[in-house]
Order: sequence, then structure tokens, then C-alpha cells
Amino acid sequence: MNATAVDSIIISVNNTPPVVNITSPIKNSLYEIGPDSIYAFTATVTDAEHNPGQLKYEWQQILRHGNHEHPGPIDTVRNTFGSVSRIGCNGDDYYWLFKLKVTDAAGLYTMDSSKIFPHCVASRIRLALRTFSVTQEGTDRNLVKWVTDQAPEISGFELEKGFDGINFFPINWQDAKTTIGNKEYSFYDDRLIPGATYYRLKMIQTGDVLKYSEVVKVLIAKKDEELLVTPGNGLIIMPNPASSNFSIQYDARQSGTVDIRITDVNGKVISTIHETVNKGQNIIYIQSQPSWKPGTYVITAQQGSDTKKGKLMKIK
Repeated sequence: MNATAVDSIIISVNNTPPVVNITSPIKNSLYEIGPDSIYAFTATVTDAEHNPGQLKYEWQQILRHGNHEHPGPIDTVRNTFGSVSRIGCNGDDYYWLFKLKVTDAAGLYTMDSSKIFPHCVASRIRLALRTFSVTQEGTDRNLVKWVTDQAPEISGFELEKGFDGINFFPINWQDAKTTIGNKEYSFYDDRLIPGATYYRLKMIQTGDVLKYSEVVKVLIAKKDEELLVTPGNGLIIMPNPASSNFSIQYDARQSGTVDIRITDVNGKVISTIHETVNKGQNIIYIQSQPSWKPGTYVITAQQGSDTKKGKLMKIK
């Protein structure tokens, strides 16, 4: 038999490998169970003999489930991001592994890794955002407002805007307030063009974790042209079905208080919520309760004589 084997080793004279330290996702940090979140992938990298343009980056995120690994594709962007499914706490072992390999021009490389784990405690998922609304003030400007509760893990908010509901760009940044109680934020957008405009809120959490609000759509008329938009009779519930927290899209005829009732299939009221809304499109976030069993629920929003209803399917 003519069996052969080949091996090799790189010997680089007067050269040292890169020094690599992943800074996000934070090593051995915890994530709350819930919808997918966007994580920033960043690292501090130094190399004594090469400049940044001579270094090759290879990021990879891997889901570890029991004794199985589910590797993702290689990302060669230096500072990038990825979507992380915040799953776990169902009896199986889960964690996410993030790897970074940095190779210099001579072929020497260093690898670093970071793991994040599900936070499995018998507590409710935190609800940071209470409401997010857009009020049209004529054809000249839109008033965008949002309200949060106690959310020390939020460092700031970036308001984003788009014209197709898919692509967005930032128009305003606000640092998170540190005062006690609910916190109110607002921004006037006076750079309007006729047609559909979409707004969403990006929330930055500790560890460069990104969360997004639901998207609010408004229609903007041309100058000296009135655009009549009739509020719908139904509520849009997102997501639906829902396993935990959810939100409702409510089109308010005027600013004020809206009363929200949640009833089960037998007509029993299981929760009543009073929320302040602004004239126009509002996203109201609802905190799910452990006592709400899987099944169908009716959501009723009432403001004066204006009543809107929708059905929610609650799942495990």
C-alpha cells in the first residue's frame, strides 16, 4: 500500500500572532427567554507587526443543544452582528457559542470565544417599552413619542425611519433616562415627504444587545392637501399567536386614556389596563401574566364611545 500523510506548521520569523479579546457578546452573560434579538459582534484586536487592514476576521455563532452543535456560517466582517434565538429553560441544555479567529498576513492566528446562557428563573420576562406612538401634526411634522418603565439594562434609544417598511435609517438618538418611574421621550420629525412613512425604535441593552419595537406606519399628504384616514374597527395584535408578552396597534381618534380589557372565552375579565395614548397610531405593549393559560382571549380597547376588539391566541 502506498499510503501517505501530509502535515505542516507555519514558522513566522520576527512575527507574533494577533491579540484578540471578544467584548460583545459579553462572556458568560445571561439572556432572557423571548423573541429573537440582534447582538453586536465586537472585539479588541491588536497586532504588533500588522495594521488592521492586513488582518482577516472570521466570526461564527454556534447553538449548543444538549450534545449537539448547530454552527452558523462564517462572517468575515470585522465588527458585525447576528440574530440570536433566545431559547432554553425547557428542560434541555442550551447555550450560544461565539468564535472569532483573526489571522495576520503571515498566517499566524489567534482564536477567542464567548458563551451566553439562558436565564432560567421563575420570573416574568421584563417589559421595558410601554407605548410607542406617532401623531401627525398637519403635513409639516410628526410627533414621535415613547414611554418606558424601569429598565436599567437599556442604555439608549435610536429612532429609525423608512419609506418601504423594510429599510430604515436613524434620525434621532436619546440616552436612557435614570429617573424613577415611567420615562417619556419625544422627537419631532419635520423632514416629511408625501406618501407612506414608517417608524421603529431600536433599544440598546447592556452588552450591545439590540431590540426593536413594532413598526408604526403613517400616510403623509402633500402640502395643502388633506389626507383622510379612517381608524379601523379592529385591533392588530402582535405577535399572534403569542407565548408571552404581546402588543396591540391602536389608532386613537384623540389623545387621552384608553381602557384595555382582556377577557377569556367565558367572558371573565382577567385583566384591565389603563394606558395613555396619543392621537394617531399607537403601539401598546402588554405584560403577559403566568396565570394566563393557553387559549383564546378577547382584547377590547375603549376610548369614550370608540371601541375596538381583537382576538389573541395564547400558546405555551
